[in-house]
Amino acid sequence: MKRLGVAAALCCVLVLACGSEPVNGAPAPAPSSTMPAPSSSGPDMMPPGPACDEPDFEDESLPKLSVGQVSVTLQDPSGAPLVGQPTYVCGAYVCGSPSWTDEEGSAGPSLSTPAIKPALKVGDSVAYPELAILIDEPEARMTFPTITLPPFPSEGTPLVAGTTSSSNGVVLTLADDVAFDTTLTVNGTLDPFRAVELPAARIPDGLAHGAGLERVFALQPLSTVLCPPAGLSLPNSAGWAPGTSVEFLVQGLGAVEQPFAPYGDWQSIGTGAVDAGGDNLVLTSAGLPVIYNVGVRRL
Repeated sequence: MKRLGVAAALCCVLVLACGSEPVNGAPAPAPSSTMPAPSSSGPDMMPPGPACDEPDFEDESLPKLSVGQVSVTLQDPSGAPLVGQPTYVCGAYVCGSPSWTDEEGSAGPSLSTPAIKPALKVGDSVAYPELAILIDEPEARMTFPTITLPPFPSEGTPLVAGTTSSSNGVVLTLADDVAFDTTLTVNGTLDPFRAVELPAARIPDGLAHGAGLERVFALQPLSTVLCPPAGLSLPNSAGWAPGTSVEFLVQGLGAVEQPFAPYGDWQSIGTGAVDAGGDNLVLTSAGLPVIYNVGVRRL
């Protein structure tokens, strides 16, 4: 099974290595595979834990679409332009060259090669979240509505087996024998845990892609696989009543390899509820298998 990073890692690898040439990937409709045990050497790696299923959602049978150039503007929650952030048009197995936002926060990424599931990808996944917005019906020189990206906190919490890591009210509970697989992450290391919620009133158009998401949280270090999966609690910023049933979903951002969720789409990882105190949304039926963007909707 090929291991390639997503977001900046994917785009850097694909763009620098081969521009917008396709990257070959073995088709796999949706079989399960087993996560390889990480090395126990090095300060960032934990001893191997139990084997965990890593479902694969690659599908090369989908049609290829032509996008060309698009336009987008990025801003922070205060409305200030985000300067120097990368934007791309990437499909499954192919990615265009990056276009960096200018002093007005605007960029014009493009993809000249027809691609499966082309998407606008924005954000560096380090200082700001990385998001993917699928383009189902390409139009000539499409202009996207302005996208608001909140910054990640400057400081994070270390991910340590047998402890909890929290950031902005998002809490991961890690098993004593958890193993961290970082081969899909941006820089291949286990960076501190950081999280931020996207402003609910400014969730970008098309981000949910029909999933009916009501809240979206971006997590770091993006694409770190957690084996066994971690407990997950999110702040109840919507003020839903205690006991309200909710579903948790993750967004697939891997365009070459698509573990845990289809590229650009949202895949359910389990259900839970608002806790008795009304403060948190708690995932109870399963755990978080990978650090991705997390969406929530009421059931």
